[in-house]
Amino acid sequence: MITETLLFPSVKLRPNLLLVFVLLFVSSTLCAQSRAEAWMTVVARSADLKSDFQQLNGSWKYMGGDRQLSGLLDKHHVQTFKPIYAAEVPDEQDRTFFIKASDPALLDDLLEQTNLFESGRLWTAEDKRIYQPNDYGLTSTVGENRGLNVVLDYLDFLGLPKAWYYTTGSPDIMVGIADAEVDTTDVEFAGKVKVFQASTFSKGHGSGVAAIIAAKGDNQYGIPGLCYDCNIAATRYGFFKDYKQLRELSDAGVRVINCSFVSSSKLQTAQAAIDTMYSQGTIIVAGAGNQPWSKTKGEKRYYPASYDKVISVSAVMYKYPDPMDNLTYEDYPNKPYVANARGFLGRTAGFKDHNI
Repeated sequence: MITETLLFPSVKLRPNLLLVFVLLFVSSTLCAQSRAEAWMTVVARSADLKSDFQQLNGSWKYMGGDRQLSGLLDKHHVQTFKPIYAAEVPDEQDRTFFIKASDPALLDDLLEQTNLFESGRLWTAEDKRIYQPNDYGLTSTVGENRGLNVVLDYLDFLGLPKAWYYTTGSPDIMVGIADAEVDTTDVEFAGKVKVFQASTFSKGHGSGVAAIIAAKGDNQYGIPGLCYDCNIAATRYGFFKDYKQLRELSDAGVRVINCSFVSSSKLQTAQAAIDTMYSQGTIIVAGAGNQPWSKTKGEKRYYPASYDKVISVSAVMYKYPDPMDNLTYEDYPNKPYVANARGFLGRTAGFKDHNI
């Protein structure tokens, strides 16, 4: 029986009181540490400021000649001051910095004592509840990216770092992929793919979809999948009559199956197969098809996406709040179009009679 604590050896405590004391001590220590480290984001007035920061020996260093900024970094014991691409406004992506410092007063000093920054905000305790693996791309804030130098701000928009704070999945979870072949020799998939039925290569489409879903994370390579510690159950596409390849996955305990293929035929036998899988606890997620509105008028249905008990998905854009924020013209015949307009379905949108 524990009757005394090594923190205060002369004090005798009952075990239950000792437990309360230890919990309070740890809690107060963690709170003190949390208060001692301020996290913040600042937006520079010019994108040129990023060129004054260089990455040396794994950390970012200010190499510019602004004495006020150098003095403030020293005064507030800045641990991290690095350029990032995680920004809510696209125009700010090339001007945004993430900072860890000992004192939250640094933010006011940066905004008031220099003319380099136009805005900034302190991160709340809730903001800090995120996790970013070491292959999170240029969008990484709290960690160091050792994977591809790509912008993954769409994962920020989906809130993945907040979800990863609580779970990154588990090898016990098998996500089914009915698609083209998944390259089991790739670093992102090695040791985590069970192939139920071989498929065709189809320009690597299967591996691309598998990477989005479950590419290994925290492996200093590539990019992380959404459920990057989950495993993959791979099978072929097709069998439109009865989806026997999907039923094989469902019978094996796979509870989510992603389907990228489409058919224009509705078959009762296929609906019956989906009903059976649904009763076993398996959800089918299927792409709604890539045909433009000009051909379908919103009335043409594709399957399996349009069967009952199937989640039908398409691409919903996320970046630009207003379509005019990203107005572009084709090289020929110089037609105006926009891409990635927030809340719109599909990748691009055109304008009738060239009228913007």
